[in-house]
Amino acid sequence: MRSDAGSWQQFMSEPDLTSRVDRIERDLESVARDRAKTERTLRRAIALGVQEARRQRARSRELDEKFDRKMDQLASAQLLTEEKLRAFIDSQNAPA
Repeated sequence: MRSDAGSWQQFMSEPDLTSRVDRIERDLESVARDRAKTERTLRRAIALGVQEARRQRARSRELDEKFDRKMDQLASAQLLTEEKLRAFIDSQNAPA
């Protein structure tokens, strides 16, 4: 590989080098701003997701408790119905 110091010096002295460096710096600043914006968006999305998961767990607990109460009511009603049916059948089978 040939080292050409003259070419390097010529490249470094080109008038548009400063504008290239300026453009690269602006691009880097833009990337940094975009990254920060993305981080804020992700943090917000994660926080909202956590909040929604907590709300969903609370709703699920409430629905489970409500379901359990209804099942208890149904079981009690079923027992009562069976007892009444048994009493009715017994009364029909009893000698008159």
